[in-house]
Formats: sequence, C-alpha cells, structure tokens
Amino acid sequence: MIEPMASNESDDPEKPFFKDAPHALEEHSSASSQRRADIDGLRAVAVLSVIAFHFNPTWLPGGFTGVDIFFTISGYVNTASLIHGDLPLCDKTFAFFGRRMWRLVPALMATVLTTAVFTNIFTPTYVSDLTGYYTAGVLGLFGLANNYFASLQLDYFERGHKNLALNPFTHLWSLGVEEQFYILFPFVLGYAQKLSANRSPLIVLIVFSVISATVSCIISNVNTQVAFYTLPSRFWELSFGSCAFYIPASMDAFYGCSIATGSINSSPLPGIEKKEFRQA
Repeated sequence: MIEPMASNESDDPEKPFFKDAPHALEEHSSASSQRRADIDGLRAVAVLSVIAFHFNPTWLPGGFTGVDIFFTISGYVNTASLIHGDLPLCDKTFAFFGRRMWRLVPALMATVLTTAVFTNIFTPTYVSDLTGYYTAGVLGLFGLANNYFASLQLDYFERGHKNLALNPFTHLWSLGVEEQFYILFPFVLGYAQKLSANRSPLIVLIVFSVISATVSCIISNVNTQVAFYTLPSRFWELSFGSCAFYIPASMDAFYGCSIATGSINSSPLPGIEKKEFRQA
C-alpha cells in the first residue's frame, strides 16, 4: 500500500525501530485516505491482467506482463520508502527493513497457514503428494519460493508429477523476488550514490539496469526457468522503477540549472508534480 509521508513525521533516531501496533494502525488509517491514486491504478491494471491470464490465457494473451509492471512499480515506491528522511543510508536501511517486516510478515504467515489448511482439504485426490506444495509454502515465508520453483525446472502451469498448476503457493515466487530485492537494493543504491559523488545516482542505476537486462537475455537462452523465477534476470525491472523515481529530480536539476551561476531552481518541471510518499 502506498502512503504519503506525514508532514509531522519525525526522523528521530531514538524513535523505536518497530512502532507499537495502535500507533501504526492510527498512522495507517490517517494516511490511507491520501494514497497515490495513480500508483494504485497501475497496480490494479497489473493485478487484473495477471488474474485474467490465469483464468484463460486467450482472454488476455499478454496478461502475464502484469508481473513485470508490478515489479517496476515496486522498485519505484520502495526507492521512495528507502531514501525517506535525513538519516544516513545505513539507518534508513534498517528502518526500511522494519517497515517491510511489519507490513509483510503477519499477513504472509496468516496467508500461508490458512492456504495450507485449505490445500489439504480441497486439493483433488489425484494429487497424492502435497510435500512439494508445503515445501513451497514454508520457503515462501523466507523469500525463497522463487528459487525452489527455479530448481524444479518445470513449466509454471505444469500438470505432471508436481502439478504446479494446482499449487497455491506458486504465486509466492514474485514475493520472493521482491524480498531479495529489498535486501540487495540498499547496497546497490549506496554504491550508486558513492560512484555518483552525492549527485543523483540515476546514471549508475541505469547502467546496473542495462547489465541486468543483458544478463536476463543471456539466461533466457540458457535456462528459461531460472530466467523467469530468479532475481538476477528480474533485477532490471525493479531497478527501472527506481530509475523512474529519480528521473523527475534529475530533469529538474538539469533544466533548472543556471548556466551563468550554476544554481539549481527548486521548482519542478511543468507538468511534473512532486509528491512525497512512503511505503509503510
């Protein structure tokens, strides 16, 4: 969920790492009415296209690209969340991890447990071995479901001995990619900022994105399952979202820079509204 940054939010380093539940719920409630409608709309398009493709691929043959759209959106909003505040990047990273854990872990645990119960009840009798299903669910709790599915070397809709088409935990693969991105990206961003000498890391991030896209093309020709499920070949999609976050500021600095004085105009470009928000 995308939430705007509250104007009175403190970056006090003495603030508890995990907020108490009542305060977190109150903050969530007050901010949810000001969510970014454009981001929510793009997410809806991405999710609905994937759902349509799963129901019947002929309805929307390219619906699977909704996952790619969602990854890019995630890269955008998580970059905004990560760099929020005036603390050093190291402190921001720990705060970012805390917010992500607070938001994801309770819902993920409840979902996996509930799904495991219903899987045992409603899975067709001809699927006699549910070990692979439960293995995927457990690994999904640790952000490793995508690596497990990549190791199986089976099609996403496989209906053979593993019956991945009926495995309800298959959908955790994309969350695994995102969680691995959460861990890796702060280091990538820190390195990009270091190479950029405290200027916008946009150029460095673009280079990393191009490298990842190239790796994705190479892996796709060697092992399609690894290319589909793993972070190295998906990193560029999330990184492109991060690049999209930095583009308005970089353009603003470029076009607002006075040739005579080198000063930077703080006003945004026409048609670009600066919206500050964070992902809880």
